[in-house]
Order: sequence, then C-alpha cells, then structure tokens
Amino acid sequence: MIAISTGMRRGEILGLKWNNVDLENNTICVINSLVPTKVGLKLLPPKTKTSVRKISLPPTLVEILKDYKNKNYSNSFVCTLENGKLITPSSLNHKFKDILKENNLPSIRFHDLRHSHASLLLTQGVQPKMISERLGHSNINITMDLYSHIYDSTNLEIAKNFDVFLKST
Repeated sequence: MIAISTGMRRGEILGLKWNNVDLENNTICVINSLVPTKVGLKLLPPKTKTSVRKISLPPTLVEILKDYKNKNYSNSFVCTLENGKLITPSSLNHKFKDILKENNLPSIRFHDLRHSHASLLLTQGVQPKMISERLGHSNINITMDLYSHIYDSTNLEIAKNFDVFLKST
C-alpha cells in the first residue's frame, strides 16, 4: 500500500522509520533508503538530493499505518519481518511475487507500483511537476520521459472534452 499510494522506491520504503511518519499530519519524510551492500544492508541517503522529500498520504493509507503501528510497533522501522529484522530488497521482491500469484494477479515488478502511482496521478490530471516532486525525480524531464505516453493520451482526452464544451456553448 505504501508503494502504490506514494510512489516511493523500494529502498525508501524498506528504510522508512516511524519517526519519519507523521500520522497526525498525514505525511512521510523520505530521508533514508535501505541498500544492500557487500557487507550487508546499509541505511543511506536516497538516490538524489531531490529524493529527500515530504509526501502527503491518502487517508486510507494513514488508517492502515495507524492500525499496523498499534499492532506491530516493536521496531523503529516501519517495514520489518515478524521477528523485527529488516526486510531485504530481494526478499521483498520474492514475497511480492508470491502475493500476486496467490491472488491470481498479473506478474509485475515491485517497482511497477511506483510507475502505476505516477500513471494514475497523470490520468487524474495532476500536473507533471507535482508528480516529479512526489516521486523525487531530479527534474521534470525524467517524469515526462517516463510517462509521456500517458500524458499524451490524457492530453487527447482533454482536447476531446474541450471540443464538447465548445460545441455546447
């Protein structure tokens, strides 16, 4: 839910600590990323300077996180195994694939949840600059390059709707 609701990267989600989650103001501050290294998992700054950001949360996710925190708050990290140990990025990928298979859902990568978040925002008419900031892209061109196909179809829909408006007045 965090991935599809925020567009956060896998490492950002796995590196998320409760002290960076404000459930009263419905925000997450992205300041860490959990990264596998040769010597184990390391908590590092996110991918770019613009990846350090504050993301507003939808009410449904806030309720899920409140419930989860009340039931499972035994660690400083939001996402852990039941024993409190950190989740590795590769184990998250495997578990995600298992969940998809168990629920007869199409096989997608975990990262595709990030793309889905951005695509859904574009189809809702959210400005690309806002999406770029939400995703932590270093510039809007990255967002536009990745999602231009959706922007083009949304733009066509806007033109059709405007045509209907013009003909009705």
